[in-house]
Amino acid sequence: MSEESEVLSDDAVYRARDSLLCSACAGYTARTTGKTISGQSLRPVSARLVSAWPVDEFGPCSCDCGRLIAVVVAGRVVVSEPAAAAGGKAKNGRD
Repeated sequence: MSEESEVLSDDAVYRARDSLLCSACAGYTARTTGKTISGQSLRPVSARLVSAWPVDEFGPCSCDCGRLIAVVVAGRVVVSEPAAAAGGKAKNGRD
């Protein structure tokens, strides 16, 4: 049996309908197919979505598990891990 290759990048935040996910919190099915188990396609977050994200209300634009946050720098989406000094997991308003 051959191993399936992963289609999601380890350093990206994806949008699937009403969720923001990274490859870790998306799960095996999403990592290998690019779709959630309910069939929603995962697409990298856009600069427009990240720019419009209500940080004051929801905190940083991060994946559901808080491993990655997305910000816009010079019109491009930049994804990174939250700073260790932030005191732990980034929150995105969805518990």
